[in-house]
Amino acid sequence: MNSLVLRRARGFTLIELLITVALVVVLLTLGVPSMKSFFDRERLIGATEQIYSHLQQARIEAISRSRPIYTEFKVTAGSLEYGFSQNDGCDPSISDPTQANACVLIIDSGDGSATADLDIGSSEIDNDDLVLMSFDILGYEEGGITYDSGTFGIDFEPLRGIPSNTSEVQMTLSSALDREMKIRVGPLGQISICSDGTIDGYSTCP
Repeated sequence: MNSLVLRRARGFTLIELLITVALVVVLLTLGVPSMKSFFDRERLIGATEQIYSHLQQARIEAISRSRPIYTEFKVTAGSLEYGFSQNDGCDPSISDPTQANACVLIIDSGDGSATADLDIGSSEIDNDDLVLMSFDILGYEEGGITYDSGTFGIDFEPLRGIPSNTSEVQMTLSSALDREMKIRVGPLGQISICSDGTIDGYSTCP
């Protein structure tokens, strides 16, 4: 009876342990490339969708405020920063909304003193009415996302959000595994995303 209990209570044999380790190694070998590809794809989509959504927001602000909204893209210390503002030529690297040339919008803080038709610098605007509209994709860049742009801007006019650019503007983002996605702003204000054909759910770039 005692010998039966001991046999049931014993641990793994060396052979069983080696087989288990071998199976784990095989599963990891098969799974790691797949996981790497998955995260590469998600990082590229995340960076592209982030910039796309902010461009859409800038265009909508131009229409709703009935005034031009200016977007600026800038590479600072090797990292892409961008923003949009009622100010022409704003600097997206400025993190203080009260500084001159910061990328800001006037949004009333609740005291009723500020309206969207006012200009930045008006005496009716206090610091709480200035909302910083500067962004970056540093988290995605650390995961291997790169881009083909330098310093450029897109100005959205109040009339239907049409950009001042007379030709299409596009920006290409690339992943560590050489996938590509493009953000395209057409001359009539349409903003779209396309891919190199490796990203499901997006049209293939011509």
